[in-house]
Amino acid sequence: MMRRSLALVVVLLAAGVMLAAEELVVCVLCGDYMFEKKDAQTATYEGKRIYLCSQKELAALKANPDKYVWGIDPVTGKRVHKIKTEFTADRRVKVRKKDGKAEVWPRRFFFESQKSRDEFLRNPAKYVKEPYAV
Repeated sequence: MMRRSLALVVVLLAAGVMLAAEELVVCVLCGDYMFEKKDAQTATYEGKRIYLCSQKELAALKANPDKYVWGIDPVTGKRVHKIKTEFTADRRVKVRKKDGKAEVWPRRFFFESQKSRDEFLRNPAKYVKEPYAV
């Protein structure tokens, strides 16, 4: 009975971790860093729901959406539509804040193709230069 209870606790904890990870969203405007969905501002862009950090960012996006919805594929260097691409990878990266302190944040990378994404995942250190400045 004790082993079953322990196994159930492990399964529930694992499910909780997976649920928590599913609640992370990406801010299109401020550098593709991920944060909790409950803290996000939402907007619709070309029929898709997107997430932003603040109302100020929502206003900036409305004023110039094309400036913020494009990213660069770290492997090929080509422009990628961040909202439309299905090829992404999430990594934890070290960032250096304005006050000089370094933290580790989750970040989403965008790719033009599965081939490009696979190349990135084989050797992310080749394409990710840390620490990022925020």
